Amino acid sequence: MFKSKDPNAAQPYVVAVRGTEFGLQWQPPFFTADVQADVGDIILDGITIDQTIDLYNFMQRIATPKGQAFRLKSLMRLDEDPDDVDASRRDVIFDATETWRRVRTIVDSTFSQGVLEQPVDVSQIMGAVGHSLGGHLATALTRLFPGLEATTINGAGFALGIFKGLSGHARANIRNLFHMLGGTSEYDGSKMVNYYGYKNPEVVTQHRLLRQAGGHEPIYIEQDTFWGNVLGHGSGQMNDSFAVFRLMQGLNKDLSLSQIDWILTAISDDEGMTLEQTLERIGRLFWLNGTP
Repeated sequence: MFKSKDPNAAQPYVVAVRGTEFGLQWQPPFFTADVQADVGDIILDGITIDQTIDLYNFMQRIATPKGQAFRLKSLMRLDEDPDDVDASRRDVIFDATETWRRVRTIVDSTFSQGVLEQPVDVSQIMGAVGHSLGGHLATALTRLFPGLEATTINGAGFALGIFKGLSGHARANIRNLFHMLGGTSEYDGSKMVNYYGYKNPEVVTQHRLLRQAGGHEPIYIEQDTFWGNVLGHGSGQMNDSFAVFRLMQGLNKDLSLSQIDWILTAISDDEGMTLEQTLERIGRLFWLNGTP
């Protein structure tokens, strides 16, 4: 969580959720929690299950005064055969892996305590942001806490379209997870937008089999090789693009994303130097010298 340095900010906080780090978490043991969420929960079950509950508990922790107790939420396995469970039930999660299936529910667990002397109310949070898996979780926050908005970067989608998750229970899992945590019954697409680099085929942040719950806006990125920047999915190149987009909209607030994209596409034949050459040309307009 980040806090603005402006003492007069009405909403000084932003919740930022990091995505899976390629070099940090894609290593033995291969199936770390984030990789399980990426490859397992989203593809098999339609939504991250354990990490959504962890994020809910985090929000309760920062909203509870320091030293004051609150109950954590956790998953409990039910001794029921998934094939015998009524799919219309609202108190179950159908959790699958590559080798087995189980039925779980959400229960009040152990007590924990708040950690902040001045707890944070949701109304003080400007929004949630996240990249990849973090974007998926930031979007989930908008249903857990309806006042929040989410801005995501290459955010992972949900099984909201024709794809029901490989387990076939994605719709029920999404519905029931938010129901048991006291969230809203539907996503409000007006409260979220996902920005994605469009140069390579979209796998994680796609809007086909997996669906985005809100806006889905393409952003120009420097992608001079197919393999670079985690196949174009990385956050670093998106940050570079957004910096140039912000500069150009600062010069002309009426420029749309598509217009800036056209300018960047036309400005350079060198895919890997487009942003640098754009900055160099803007610098010339203002008689600025220096290497971008």
